[in-house]
Amino acid sequence: MTPLLSFQDVVRPLCERIGIAPPGEHRLSVALSVDDGLTVGLLGHQEGFLVVIAEIAAPVDPRDAQRLLPLLAANQFSAEHPALIGALEPDGGRFSLWTRESLSELDEPALMALFDRVLAAASSVRDWLLEPLAPEPAAHGFQLRA
Repeated sequence: MTPLLSFQDVVRPLCERIGIAPPGEHRLSVALSVDDGLTVGLLGHQEGFLVVIAEIAAPVDPRDAQRLLPLLAANQFSAEHPALIGALEPDGGRFSLWTRESLSELDEPALMALFDRVLAAASSVRDWLLEPLAPEPAAHGFQLRA
């Protein structure tokens, strides 16, 4: 029988690749500050699973449908596994993108691919949030004249 992989065993190659110390025996999280606007966390608090979460510092106004609707629409079914899920913190408007995968599914190449995928998607969302919004099209309809 194959021994169960621990969170520490699974994330060690990624930590070595990016040049940080791997987590100790009892540590179940690793946080990476990619830049001022993006942080990626690796979490092992759910037994048997790795959660990868990217938090974007640029706030999203929960009342801003032009920004919020495309982010929420991206949560629809995806052919990619595991799915990436977007979430918005209701109070602060901070957007996060996360996914969860079984530790048993994550050999070194799979972990690298998953991390790179989350990082690329979060970077794209962050860059999009920083772009100015396109003006909304003028409303068409009747105008009353006096």
